[in-house]
Formats: sequence, structure tokens, C-alpha cells
Amino acid sequence: MRALVALMLLGAVPAMAAVQPADEVGETGERICMDLRVIKASRMTEDGFYEVRVGKDWWRNSASCPAFAPRRAITTQLQSSRLCRGDIAVVFLPRENISYGGCSLGEWEKLAPVDGDAAR
Repeated sequence: MRALVALMLLGAVPAMAAVQPADEVGETGERICMDLRVIKASRMTEDGFYEVRVGKDWWRNSASCPAFAPRRAITTQLQSSRLCRGDIAVVFLPRENISYGGCSLGEWEKLAPVDGDAAR
């Protein structure tokens, strides 16, 4: 019976961990990975950053990439279900399937809330 309870508790650990948007923290407190399962929306900004929404919060990837621009998308080759520092993001225009090159992702930074942020 104790073994069954232990196995049930071990099975609950991954489910609890999935609630955290950025599950790995570097030595200086930066977020290294973002769990894909909790991302609700994404966008690329005019100034060349990739941002994702987790719940009501927006997170910005610190990699400034000249190829990142509105209306473009990224594709990655992942080894897990997370976007991590060092992963290569290939930028493309979805409808025309035009590739703009790739960039290495950086750390994830939580953005300060802004009024009307949902529309941003």
C-alpha cells in the first residue's frame, strides 16, 4: 500500500510542475526555459523580440533577433516540450512560407503589466 501511495505522489509531481511557466532558473535568477503547455498566445514585436502569454502575464525572450517582426511565426526543433535558452528559432512568414533565417533564444523575462495589455 505504501508503494502505491508513493507512486501516486510521484505521478502528481509532473502535473504540479506544469503549472510553472518557466521551470528552470539560472544562477542569476533568469528563466532559462518556458513550458510550451502553458503558453496561451505569442507575438513578435516591432523592436525584434518574441513574447508569450502565460495566464495573464507576458514573458519576453531576451534574444533580440532582426528577423522577429509582427505577422511572422517561428518553428523550432525541440528535444522536449519547452522553449529553452540556446534553442534555434527559424522565422518564417506563414502564408507565403518565406524563411527569414534563425536566431538562438535567450532567457525569459516577465514583463510588467500594462493597461490594455490583452489588446497589445
